[in-house]
Amino acid sequence: MRRVLEYLKEMPTLAIATVLVGLVATAGAHIVENLDLAESLDEYIEWEETGPIPDSSPAKLGRRGEIQITDATLAATRANASDYRVYRVAATLEVTTGEPERRANPTCTIEVPRNVIFARTPGGRAVFPQPSEDLEVQDVPNVAGIEFNAKGTDLVGLEVEDVIPEYTTTADVLLEWGPYRAGSQTFEWVIRGGNHEEPVNLTFATMFRTNDAAPAAAISCAVTTVEGAEARTATRGSLD
Repeated sequence: MRRVLEYLKEMPTLAIATVLVGLVATAGAHIVENLDLAESLDEYIEWEETGPIPDSSPAKLGRRGEIQITDATLAATRANASDYRVYRVAATLEVTTGEPERRANPTCTIEVPRNVIFARTPGGRAVFPQPSEDLEVQDVPNVAGIEFNAKGTDLVGLEVEDVIPEYTTTADVLLEWGPYRAGSQTFEWVIRGGNHEEPVNLTFATMFRTNDAAPAAAISCAVTTVEGAEARTATRGSLD
């Protein structure tokens, strides 16, 4: 501290004033930014309409394995002044390999009607979870900030954690997103071989915006193993 004071004494008065103004401005900007974000996320929107998507038919994976899409749901907000709504598609893929030491490669794709677009957060597409080298440690947001004009603001909070208690029920899971396609979101997991409990649950969600098409989605999933076993299953639903 003494060295800092001695350094300041040696600096010209104008230079000291410039440094202090800069520090104050930076701190002020940080405070304002945080206050704006906190204020924006105080504007929460409830899901006005919700409905289930039927569980898919179970599909055999090799001799002892099985996959199935379960707990899939749709939820939509009320339309805003421009007649846009945000809607959310969520689901869980249950994977049983039959042998916990087997590596498996699950893939799921959510597809929505034509002219439906991705909802966005300030960081990008409203897709949960994000790509990860260790999915088990990725936190599920309670509420996500979504760019949507409502209640006098352009950033509103929409609930996520009500349908995603956790992204995976086991360790050693990697996730990547598939290539970008309009109206389609693909999740590509890798379940490393290990002594994980089965089934392994992989839960995911994506939010979209629509102003004419009814909230709807088709969900298709496939799983392959290094031994060459493969299984596919699918389901769909709508809020029309």
